[in-house]
Amino acid sequence: MEGGEVYTLKKVRFRESQSCPICLQTRNGPCPLIAMFNILSLRGQLKLDPQKVSRGFLTSRDLLDIVGDFLMVRNRGIFESKDGVAANQRQILTDIMSNVLPKLQGGLDVNVKFGTLLSHFFPLIFLNILVHKEE
Repeated sequence: MEGGEVYTLKKVRFRESQSCPICLQTRNGPCPLIAMFNILSLRGQLKLDPQKVSRGFLTSRDLLDIVGDFLMVRNRGIFESKDGVAANQRQILTDIMSNVLPKLQGGLDVNVKFGTLLSHFFPLIFLNILVHKEE
């Protein structure tokens, strides 16, 4: 199937609210992107296409698009501001969208030869900030 790996969606009840979809892994192993999707879905923070939910599965491309759209909407203020800090944040978000999110499909790269702790984990730390920032 075009769009990469296929993941089954399952509707679950969470905190006595309406059912919401979660994504299931197709094989054992780490997948932080699925975890991020599921957390955001359980929190009710994702806008999901009803047609994709009704078909019962998502592709890896769908997951990247959904989480990427969430990050863009969640951080739209950095695109409205023209100051230097916002420009830096836009660049970091762009890097995260193109370099970090795709790597989250297969787990985190644990490279024991990295130069500094900050340079290796900064994109993941910033991604965490972008997801958890206050509205």
